[in-house]
Amino acid sequence: MNTFADYRQRHKSVNFARHSIDHVKRYLGKVMIVDIAEKSVIDYQTLRLKESAAPKLINEEVGVFVRLLGEPGDVIRMRLRRAKGAETHRSAVSSNGLASQHPAPGLAKGSVVN
Repeated sequence: MNTFADYRQRHKSVNFARHSIDHVKRYLGKVMIVDIAEKSVIDYQTLRLKESAAPKLINEEVGVFVRLLGEPGDVIRMRLRRAKGAETHRSAVSSNGLASQHPAPGLAKGSVVN
């Protein structure tokens, strides 16, 4: 059963998506989808950070954008996650090539990573 609160929530989501896409269009509006790659997304994130946008907001904007891209967006999202995982792994390895004794930031002792 649809209530006013349900409608209002959906309405806010639509407005957020439109607002997010407006920011993305400023930077990537004239770029063809086939030319959009991970570097484009990273450059967009950097640009928005320089504009003092909150990191959470930027990630949500990117999330809306890559979902709209469909399959190419799925590939970009996968590659960004893979690169982030490799970056985290590299930072956990010391200069002598041995893994650090300290867990990666944000991981609780004994936590399982999927």
